[in-house]
Amino acid sequence: MSRRTGVSVRTIRFYCDEGLLVPLRSGGGHRRFGPDAVERLRTVRRLRSLGMGLRAIQAVLAGEDDLGEAIARERAAVDAELSALAWRSAVLRAAQEGDPAGRAARLDLLAAAA
Repeated sequence: MSRRTGVSVRTIRFYCDEGLLVPLRSGGGHRRFGPDAVERLRTVRRLRSLGMGLRAIQAVLAGEDDLGEAIARERAAVDAELSALAWRSAVLRAAQEGDPAGRAARLDLLAAAA
């Protein structure tokens, strides 16, 4: 499975431990994967690359959550982070600009507004 997907054995084991992949076991206890496991692993990797958490991915794969809704929630979280970063950037810019002598007072005012 690792060779077919380019995903490390360690990562595949982790996904198995987390319940994202469900392997069959050989008589010797080795993990064996069915034909649908490759696509399932690719789906997990795609969603992880979008920043989606393991619990959210598990819910989507189990059919407990709609993929579109899960993506919309992830996007809303990213939008909130971007908004917070934009505010932080504006505060830092305001603190940096202007008279150095008044910088401490400006920092107090900006910290209070935050």
